[in-house]
Amino acid sequence: MDINEERYYENFSDLFLTDGWQQLQNLLATKIQQFTIEGLKDSKELHTAQGQLDALKFVFNLPESVKAQREYLQQQEQQQTELEDA
Repeated sequence: MDINEERYYENFSDLFLTDGWQQLQNLLATKIQQFTIEGLKDSKELHTAQGQLDALKFVFNLPESVKAQREYLQQQEQQQTELEDA
């Protein structure tokens, strides 16, 4: 990874360690757990609710997504280095 990519992932790592992020994670977990589709009137409301839930889950799962992407890039870089050294 170049310096900009490394900084990108370090910034996320720093963010995920803050108290504010932990508060947000707790709030998102509660919202996701309480999310319900009961009482929706039609398919339009259902699609809107699905979009809202997807957005909540995206932010909630962001730490794991960023971690997985960083590890993948590091593995790719390591494999490339091993191929070049062989």
